[in-house]
Amino acid sequence: MSTRTRARYHRRTIHFAEADAAFRPDGMARRTASGQAQSDKSFDQLAMDDSLNQPYSLARRPEVAEVVEEGFVEEIRDDRTGEIHKSPEFLRREVRELNILRAEQEDLLRADAPRFRCSHCAVGVTLRRSRLGRWHFRHAEEDGSCRYQTKGALSQDDFDARRYNGQKEGPEHIRMKGLIRDSLLADASFDQQSIREEVRWRGKVNPGTWKIPDIQATRNGTRIAFEIQLSSTYINVMRERRSFYLAEGGLLFWVLTRLREEDRRQFQDDILYPNNCNLFAIDEETRGLSHANSELTMRCGYLEPIREERQLRERWCERMVAFSELTVDLENQRVFYFDYEKARAEIERGLRTINGVSILDGFHELLRAKANQEGNVLDKWRTLKRTLPEEFTWPIDLYGEDFFTAVDIYLSARDGRPVGWNYDALIQSAHRCMDIRPDLLPFLEDCFKVFGRSAVFSDKRYSEKWERKRAKAVAEAIAKPDTKLHLNRLRQYRPAMEWLMPEIKRGIALTLAQLDVT
Repeated sequence: MSTRTRARYHRRTIHFAEADAAFRPDGMARRTASGQAQSDKSFDQLAMDDSLNQPYSLARRPEVAEVVEEGFVEEIRDDRTGEIHKSPEFLRREVRELNILRAEQEDLLRADAPRFRCSHCAVGVTLRRSRLGRWHFRHAEEDGSCRYQTKGALSQDDFDARRYNGQKEGPEHIRMKGLIRDSLLADASFDQQSIREEVRWRGKVNPGTWKIPDIQATRNGTRIAFEIQLSSTYINVMRERRSFYLAEGGLLFWVLTRLREEDRRQFQDDILYPNNCNLFAIDEETRGLSHANSELTMRCGYLEPIREERQLRERWCERMVAFSELTVDLENQRVFYFDYEKARAEIERGLRTINGVSILDGFHELLRAKANQEGNVLDKWRTLKRTLPEEFTWPIDLYGEDFFTAVDIYLSARDGRPVGWNYDALIQSAHRCMDIRPDLLPFLEDCFKVFGRSAVFSDKRYSEKWERKRAKAVAEAIAKPDTKLHLNRLRQYRPAMEWLMPEIKRGIALTLAQLDVT
């Protein structure tokens, strides 16, 4: 095996837990006099040692946020769905999801169109973490007129910013710029003349705007801004940089000094979760590997979802990766080695499988039997229900509940043809839904959008009739006294529906938000 091939195998297989002596078991590595980690094993041994590919941390359930129970903004309105939420109830969800919402809300605040507002004063709110790590909503702006007073106490963002103030231009920052620059110079896929340090990037889309990235370079025609993250950067500043580079057709790439899951702070989570749960770091060892491999090499830390029996868990993994191995999602300003979202979606589909049989297939068979008026339909439902998670509420029988209508809509949109109704065309099912349950239209339209069926509504053969009929149906649904009765019954099944049809959470929320319409 040649030296270059050995180095490549080393990069591809060695795990950060083994690559950095500070986090190795004794005997795995030692440091040279220059401070570089040196393995006790040869490159050939490292390449053949499968133990080096084990995850750095034990698997655990996805982290759920701790929340501030009272104080700050205690009730918020979601302008997207119209729902009013008690803040603690809304925030008690996965930390990953909150960080993504936090990033999106900052973008919307900058556009003066926030999704979340204080329910009392209608001012946009921001998602923050206290020094104790508890999540809450805070006014983006405050003049003292609202019943909720949220300014004054330091958030985790404020605390980190003060704690690390002044580090950006210190020796560590200078060292990191040198490491990135030297690593890029080793990789011919980056235009060598384009590698520049602290040079102004002038806006072309918005003349007069500009940024000064730590290092910038061009690869395959894409201009990349490498920004070093030593300390806390306010989320609004991070998102403003992202918006600038996105508008300019460039790519923002955050680089950390090290990866340690146990001391991740909020500013690192602000990078991790919107970036498909991937982080990157560059140091002396990765610079050496960049030169050995003649391509930019970094440490990558990422969350990997795994399935343990009927539960989804996550583990933190770290490994050496080359830039050429990364997926660049320019439109969403993401760069990742491991596709967390894809892996998680596959696991969630698997969790909806019992003994190799899809639960959704069970519902499909049930609804077809119901449409064909088979005599044993109730027995089929009871049999299927015994296989479903007991932590959710499920209908007792097949009648008088909108739950099965919703599942029917979902399966029909997924399959592209009617399932529980004996119709030939999908548009016929949509019209039937509008006739019998117009309050489910938000759910239906979201299903059609998610599964790429929305074109049926713009088809010239159907569009005029659909729009005319839809406007009347929506108005009548709101006026009908039994609409809220039906939706209140449906609401008890919301957790089950979100588990069974996770792609349609927005449609479920929009449908139930009609309960708040007076």
